[in-house]
Amino acid sequence: MTSFVIKLAAGTLPNPDLDLRYEIPDLLKDRSNGKIQSDGYDYGLADPSNLYLFLKTDDPEYAIACITRVMDGETVLENRLAENVVVAMQQGESFTVVYPTNYAGEFKIE
Repeated sequence: MTSFVIKLAAGTLPNPDLDLRYEIPDLLKDRSNGKIQSDGYDYGLADPSNLYLFLKTDDPEYAIACITRVMDGETVLENRLAENVVVAMQQGESFTVVYPTNYAGEFKIE
């Protein structure tokens, strides 16, 4: 099982609706025909305006392609995902950002 994390920074969202914690995982589950599943959510400790959505899958390559399509093309609750999310794949204790592909920062859950 491979884990992914979607980070949403509420300060960057046009509509920081808490329903995003359900809408985005449900959208990904639907678009992946159930290959991507929700694995919960949490708020940042260092910055409580950060929302982390946890996902899991048995097919990480398929999941990356699906996540990229959804992030590039969808608006959820008035939030264009391509402009407002960072998605990372967990590898042991570290993370590798898979979206956006030009992300230059370090990804940590804080």
